[in-house]
Amino acid sequence: MSISLEGDEDDCWMQVWGFATHRQVKNHGKYDANNRSYLVPIAELTSDLTVMEITIGLQVRKAVKPLLQLSKTEEKQWVEQLEDALLYSSGLQL
Repeated sequence: MSISLEGDEDDCWMQVWGFATHRQVKNHGKYDANNRSYLVPIAELTSDLTVMEITIGLQVRKAVKPLLQLSKTEEKQWVEQLEDALLYSSGLQL
């Protein structure tokens, strides 16, 4: 995707190169931990955006393993740890 926000409101534009399904992102994308996004090669994108409408309702999402169940003791320990203000990033504190 390309975006230009320079100039007047009428001069701004956005170009969409295509889209990818969840499965394509998981199989071909590279995760960028710095900005928490996936980078997908242009060759893996579907450029015809009308295909997106056709895929609505189809099972195109990669299967995700269910989360492990925590015991009540483990659950309580995690809640106590997450409530500890020292664990929060200083950038998130007001």
